[in-house]
Amino acid sequence: MNGQLKNKMRRNKMGVSEIISYIILVTITISISVGVYAWLRYQVPNCNENDIDCFSPVDCPDGTSIMINEYKCGSGGINMTLENNGRFNISGVILAVTSDSSKIPNEYLVPIGSKTIVPGEFIFHNPLNPNAETEVKFSKKTKKNQYLTKIEEIKMQIFISGTSRKMCKNVIIRETLKNCNMD
Repeated sequence: MNGQLKNKMRRNKMGVSEIISYIILVTITISISVGVYAWLRYQVPNCNENDIDCFSPVDCPDGTSIMINEYKCGSGGINMTLENNGRFNISGVILAVTSDSSKIPNEYLVPIGSKTIVPGEFIFHNPLNPNAETEVKFSKKTKKNQYLTKIEEIKMQIFISGTSRKMCKNVIIRETLKNCNMD
């Protein structure tokens, strides 16, 4: 009888040991999950309406297009004449530039005369209709409060507005500029 009681007590202790190991395993899993969540929270941008990185990228309809008719660079920045050569209205453009054509354009210039002051973003006062032209101006001041002295390449994306602003991921213009000095 005494031996049976010892075996029963030993089995009960083994059951408690397994429960404790499961509790520890679940606690470690939850701790790791909380740590990953906290880390990811700082990796993903905190979006607001005026942040270029938070636009909803979409495939715009075929026939959505814009072109640069001419550009002028000077001490005040860059002026461009844009033409909507597509079939749909365009709400604005996002412009990135680089002073080294071997690099991807990633500097955003401050717009002049736009409905916004968000660097890189030029919102037209009225949507740009098909076959219409407009002039856009950007200063030589960048998002990082530096001043560019020349631009060698630009990248421009258009965006459209509806219930929210949507950046056209299938309409990207990259162009190398010649003699674009802003001294």
